[in-house]
Amino acid sequence: MTSLPKLLSRVGNEWVPHQYPKVFVQEKTTGPDRLKIAASEGGSRVLLELASVLQEPFGVLYVLMVPRGGSPKGRHQSPCMNRAEVLALFDRFERFWDEDGRHHVWLYSEPGQATLVYDQHNVVFAYGPLGDFRPVLKDLGYSDAPELSFPSPHAHQYHQEFDEAERTLVSLPGWRCSPLDPGDEW
Repeated sequence: MTSLPKLLSRVGNEWVPHQYPKVFVQEKTTGPDRLKIAASEGGSRVLLELASVLQEPFGVLYVLMVPRGGSPKGRHQSPCMNRAEVLALFDRFERFWDEDGRHHVWLYSEPGQATLVYDQHNVVFAYGPLGDFRPVLKDLGYSDAPELSFPSPHAHQYHQEFDEAERTLVSLPGWRCSPLDPGDEW
C-alpha cells in the first residue's frame, strides 16, 4: 500500500511530499532543552522507540486542529495507559497519524517526567531524558545536525480516507475532550 503524504513542500512550481534528512537537533526553550527530530516517514515508530526508554504509565493527548470527520476540534486526553495499551493504540492509528496532517499526538510519562510530541509537520519533539533519547536515535540511523527547519512554503494534507479513524479515535471510551490551547495551532 502506498503511503499518503502528510506534508508537502514547494519545489519550483510543484508541490511534492516533503522529505527531511534523518537528523535531530538539540534546542533551547524557555524551559529545559529539547530534541527536535525529523520524521519524514514513520514518526509514530520513532516516537514509540523513544518511549521504550520511559516508564509507564503513559498519557496520550490527541490534538485535533482540523476536523474533517465531524468530530469536535480540541484536545482529546486518554486515561492512564500501560505500555501494551499504548502500543495497541499506535498500531491501530499509525497510518492516520503518519499520513494525515490534521493533528498532533503527545505521549507523556509521568514517572519519567518526559513528553514526546509528534506534530503535523512530521517532526517529533522530545522533552525529558535527552541523554537516554540520543542512543535510541543513533540506533535508528539519525545524526546530530546544526539546525532543522520546517519547509517554507508548505501544505498539510487532510485525507478523506482517514475521516472514520478520526471519529473512532475521538470517541474511544474514557477519553476526555477540552478546548484547544492557544499554542496548539502552530
